[in-house]
Amino acid sequence: QKAIYTVYGDGSIDIKNRFEPFGDLPYLPRMGISLQLSSKLENFEWYGHGPYENYADRKDCTPLGLWKSTVTKQYIPYPRPQECGNKEGVRWLNLTDAKGKGIKVTSDDVMSASALHYTVDDLDNASNTWKLNPREAVILSLDAFQMGLGNSSCGPGVLKKYSPEQRAYELKLNIMRVQ
Repeated sequence: QKAIYTVYGDGSIDIKNRFEPFGDLPYLPRMGISLQLSSKLENFEWYGHGPYENYADRKDCTPLGLWKSTVTKQYIPYPRPQECGNKEGVRWLNLTDAKGKGIKVTSDDVMSASALHYTVDDLDNASNTWKLNPREAVILSLDAFQMGLGNSSCGPGVLKKYSPEQRAYELKLNIMRVQ
């Protein structure tokens, strides 16, 4: 991964990421970045698919629109903890505190995004939901690509069109203050 951060005097940040997978790799589940943010940024608003979690192969049942929720409500207590709360086709998102202050993230292209009180490792390492301890921090994941879910539990895996190609991906973001 190559990342260039440009910080401006007004506090906004441009982030240019380039992901270049190489070698003999299995399908990568996602290509993007994760940021750990203040626990105060509990209010989650986005323009993209919603209001429910959705993935590349499961977004047609979730309309494109403006949605509001909280970070806490993004977690779905599946019997076995796993990543959840993803949103596809996100054009922009806001994470704000009780007074409406926080950050806005925009992308040059659509992105996948999730905001949880858990890291990927937290979810992967817990064998049961009751073993999870939510973090105070907000974990914001922003992806150029996230693989679809498929149906490997009782059917076929992810269709090729919802799996990442072995090519470079770019994710260009702008983060600015919301006051």
